Amino acid sequence: MLLGAAYLLVAAFLDNWIHEGGPGWLNLLVILCLWNGGKFIVFGPISLVLLARAALTDRRERLHANASGDRSHRLRSP
Repeated sequence: MLLGAAYLLVAAFLDNWIHEGGPGWLNLLVILCLWNGGKFIVFGPISLVLLARAALTDRRERLHANASGDRSHRLRSP
């Protein structure tokens, strides 16, 4: 998500440069930075929720395996 903020900062810098007389083709980079920054900012929290859900599911499975006496999920030393 921090990378998304960096993309948006670059887009703001480029937009300022364009308005001060910079080349017009920089508008393409502004659009690209806005698109990528938006993706990072939107998908960052979504991925955190999915990661937390996977961790909870894994923990539930381990607790269930321990309660049933199943020790097969542990690594055995040679």
